Amino acid sequence: MEVCALPGVDASARADAHYLAGRGAMAVELGHLPAARQELERLRGLARRFAAAGA
Repeated sequence: MEVCALPGVDASARADAHYLAGRGAMAVELGHLPAARQELERLRGLARRFAAAGA
């Protein structure tokens, strides 16, 4: 699910999504998979918050 495309997502939440995605990508590049999974879970939590608000 793309967080930035969800209805009701403001600029701050979009910035958070980009930040978390960047941290996750950096963790993968560095080979730190537990950190990448953690950032992915944070990103999914952000998406769930806005998906629930838009439903």
